[in-house]
Amino acid sequence: MSSWSLVLALSGYHYDAAKGHLAFAPVINEDDFRCFFSAGTAWGLFSQTRTAEGYTATLEVRWGEVTLRSLGLPLEGKGHLAVSLDSRPIEATLSAEGLVTFTTPATLRSGQDLRVGTDGE
Repeated sequence: MSSWSLVLALSGYHYDAAKGHLAFAPVINEDDFRCFFSAGTAWGLFSQTRTAEGYTATLEVRWGEVTLRSLGLPLEGKGHLAVSLDSRPIEATLSAEGLVTFTTPATLRSGQDLRVGTDGE
């Protein structure tokens, strides 16, 4: 159990199934971060890359499925937002606090990935 608390602390992971909300706020290797996540009905990998050109986060579901209404990321709410589920664009908004809210809930199933990106503007 103590190992899991370390993963939670370093990744800034938070999941609220009732709200359909998942969040990450890594405190180490912020420019190139990867970690395991478990969301009750699914598990997989989260990764983020930050460069001068922008930010990219990827959520890969390796088992199960999870439906999300929002995704909290360490963004500053600036730049053009692009979100895709399995390479298909989906509509979402970005708040100043870095909350990505999906226009319709996004269901990720095993083998699918959700990508969120912003340009450096």
